[in-house]
Amino acid sequence: MRNIARTTDERTLNGSLTPGFPAGHSLASISLDDSSTLPIWQVGAMLSSLVFDWCFRQRLGGTNLSWAFLEEAALPRKSRSLYVIALTAMRLAGTSVAFADQWYVLRRVTSQIWNSPWKKLWATTAHERLRLRTLLDASIAELYGLELPDVEWLLRGCDYPKEMLGDKPFARKIDPKGFWRIHKGRDPELRHTVLTIAAFRDLKEIIAKHGGDRDAAIEILCTMNDGEGWQLPDTLCLADLRLGHDDRATKPQRVHSRLGPRFLPWQLGQSVEESWAECGMHARNILGKEGLKRLQAEPPEGPVYEIPSEPMPLAAERGDGFDRKGQGEFFVGRDKRKDKR
Repeated sequence: MRNIARTTDERTLNGSLTPGFPAGHSLASISLDDSSTLPIWQVGAMLSSLVFDWCFRQRLGGTNLSWAFLEEAALPRKSRSLYVIALTAMRLAGTSVAFADQWYVLRRVTSQIWNSPWKKLWATTAHERLRLRTLLDASIAELYGLELPDVEWLLRGCDYPKEMLGDKPFARKIDPKGFWRIHKGRDPELRHTVLTIAAFRDLKEIIAKHGGDRDAAIEILCTMNDGEGWQLPDTLCLADLRLGHDDRATKPQRVHSRLGPRFLPWQLGQSVEESWAECGMHARNILGKEGLKRLQAEPPEGPVYEIPSEPMPLAAERGDGFDRKGQGEFFVGRDKRKDKR
């Protein structure tokens, strides 16, 4: 997460999960005692949620996101629905082959992704990222124990028309720490905040139908529609959500069709077997042969796809005709390169 942020920005705590790459001093990092895959992604999802950010904004007085504030912040208790929270977070942030080893682990512990190509799970389009971000924030709000009026109050001011939010004299009258700046240039029905309220209402209806079992309801919300999870509505009438401040709010407005495709063509170009074999190949490049063997020695809970026998070449690996002074010289771990020196 970034170290410097204001409570009057769109978001204050902007966090993401990253592989073990170096970073400058202005990018703070947090690690867990439990370094296994699911807890890391669960906590990452919580820290990036609207609810956690709202709580954090209320306490932050300056612009430094110091550990003194973070260590006193509250996270929801563990629950059985957290595995779908972790999967959704990975779909949003794990959109790179650099996370192949963690995808390989997750595939072995959850059946939800067994029949889906690996890269189809990556949220790379604006449509899919908005959908999953909305679904995730609604689920986390429930894990925090919020009710619908709480979420509506937390996101108050987010339903004003874009013309009103673009008027500076009017915007000065709204809560300066509110989330109304998120997607303020869009029509209200296309905003992350407004759609989060819609998803949360749907989640509450599912909870009521299942006798108050919120964990079961969150799992249903994230796995309905043949495992795809909650979908953005075709149309949305703000007045039905007790939102809106103009005549547009009283009429259904198109949502789904205005956000473009959910997937890019290259995400759909591989079969399930081919895509997960590629994931295993990248995982081997990250973990090494011995690390992958240890992982494969654990009892699998899903189908195991054959990994190609040869690892992929390193991007900067020197071939026979490579200039000796090139970046291949930085890879000093192999004897043949030491001999050439």
